[in-house]
Amino acid sequence: MTRRLQGASIRRKLIALTLTVILIPVFCVLAIVGEKEIRDIQTDMLASSALMGSMVAEFGAAALAFDNPRAAEQVLRTLGNHEEFLDAVLYDLAGHRFAAYNRVGNIGAPIDLVPPAPEALVTRDGARITVVRPVDRNGTRFGTIVLHTSTAPLTSRVRAYLWGLVWLIAGVLAASLMLAWALEQMVSRRVQKLADVAQQIAQREDYSVRADDRGRDEIALLAHGFNAMLAEIGRRQSEAQQAIRVRDEFLSVASHELKTPLTSLKLQVQSLMEMPPAIADPAEAKRLQSSFALTERQVRRLERLVTNLLDVSRIAIGRFALASQEVDLVVLVKDVIAQFSAEIQRGGYQVSFDLPAEAKGQWDPLRLEQVVVNLVSNAIKYGDGKPIDIAVARRQEQTVLRVRDHGIGVDLPSQERIFERFERAVSVNYGGLGLGLYITRQIVTAHGGKISVESTPGQGSTFVVELPPEVPASPASPAAPASPASRASSTSREGAA
Repeated sequence: MTRRLQGASIRRKLIALTLTVILIPVFCVLAIVGEKEIRDIQTDMLASSALMGSMVAEFGAAALAFDNPRAAEQVLRTLGNHEEFLDAVLYDLAGHRFAAYNRVGNIGAPIDLVPPAPEALVTRDGARITVVRPVDRNGTRFGTIVLHTSTAPLTSRVRAYLWGLVWLIAGVLAASLMLAWALEQMVSRRVQKLADVAQQIAQREDYSVRADDRGRDEIALLAHGFNAMLAEIGRRQSEAQQAIRVRDEFLSVASHELKTPLTSLKLQVQSLMEMPPAIADPAEAKRLQSSFALTERQVRRLERLVTNLLDVSRIAIGRFALASQEVDLVVLVKDVIAQFSAEIQRGGYQVSFDLPAEAKGQWDPLRLEQVVVNLVSNAIKYGDGKPIDIAVARRQEQTVLRVRDHGIGVDLPSQERIFERFERAVSVNYGGLGLGLYITRQIVTAHGGKISVESTPGQGSTFVVELPPEVPASPASPAAPASPASRASSTSREGAA
């Protein structure tokens, strides 16, 4: 029963507790009192029968003394006035029947009273009571009286008493239910309304809802404190939303402003790299060319970081749109690998391909290129100079891209976390903001696909991207704007892509 009450509502618990506290003691008291009363009724009935026998013995002594059976029968007939009387027989000292009387006219078989005669005796046998009394006067015994009385009056009294108990129990039960109902109205219903408000807030995240705080009792004080807490949460939510809007707008503006000088700087560095060396010393010219190459790589890295920040701000404010057209994923993969040719050569990577002749679909080429760039960049960053395997295949209606490295790998607890904002599996000796895989998943999701990782620490990772033939007509938002609390907390994390 305790386990059932644990999952019950406060209303049911309160009613059950009220009825239990009231009814169990009442039932125990009624049972004890009832049992005592019934026992007292039985004792009174036996005592009444014994008194009847004593009276007959007192008045029958003279009839026995003067050997007057007629007088003895008149004494016995007086017992007919008692409703419980059945029959009576008066015996002399020799045990012979001296006089008898039966209300229904049948005395029955005589009782063997062979001397010595029995002493006083009162017994109950089924539906009748037997009374045996010696008939004596002034110490001289003249005979014995034996009479029987019915237990019907006893049964009637007990039945009437039990019916009284039933009505009393019904009254107590009705009063208990009324008390439980009153407590339910005053306590549990108000608590239930407070719980309904809390559930409504949890489901709708609407902090403008208020609980009924009328009254001066503890529940009203609880509702008043609850409303005050809601008001404070609503105020902080508004402040957090405003701060997030300001942050997102700042990121968007800052990213745009940073891209303009970065583009100019990138073009200038590329122009310097393409110009013929103006220094006669070959060693100095080679050193200068290496410096330009390093500068160009850093500019590209900075450009990717700015692009990631811009994409995150677009996702947050819901401006992450796709422009789909026919794209060959095989061609796109080869173009991306060509972009990373310098990094691949410098890191000593071997890249193997398993590509079909073509793998076309209706996708956003720029966003899909960004997916491949992020995955290849990850493989180079964490591949530890070991081979990289890239495969594209058709699986039923899906186009599957697999990028595998044989580097440090990702432990199981981190395999889902790395797809969140500002999260990385490792943070030592690796740069970035922790946004690459987050943006990758948003792009893949916006295309109606999914991305997963299969990894074992120390053996590398395999990222699997599954894409449908085309972008859905009403694609799911790549990332619904996060709740103010989670988005505010994410800004405080430090990490890198």
